[in-house]
Amino acid sequence: MRLGGAGGAASEGSFLKGRGRRVMAARRQLEAGMKSFVKSVRQFLVSEDGPTAVEYAVMLALIVIVCLTAISAIGTSANSTFQNVADQLNAAGAGGGGT
Repeated sequence: MRLGGAGGAASEGSFLKGRGRRVMAARRQLEAGMKSFVKSVRQFLVSEDGPTAVEYAVMLALIVIVCLTAISAIGTSANSTFQNVADQLNAAGAGGGGT
C-alpha cells in the first residue's frame, strides 16, 4: 500500500526540491561568510598589525612566565618561613616553659 499514490510522489519531489533550495541557500550564505573571514585574515596578515600583535603576545607570554616563577619562589620562601615558625612554636610548647 502506497501513501499518497502518484500525487504523493509529485509532492515528495517538490518537497525535495524545496529542501534542495534551502540547502543551496544555506551553502551560499556559509560560503559568503567564509570568504569574508578569509578576506579579514588576509588583511590582518598583510597589515602591520599582525607582527605587532605577535610581538605583544610574546611579551605577554614572557611576563606570565616571570610572574609564575616569582610566585613560585615567594610561595616556597613563605612556606619555609611558616614551617620555621611552626617548629619553634612546637618546640616552645613541648619544653613546658609556660607560665
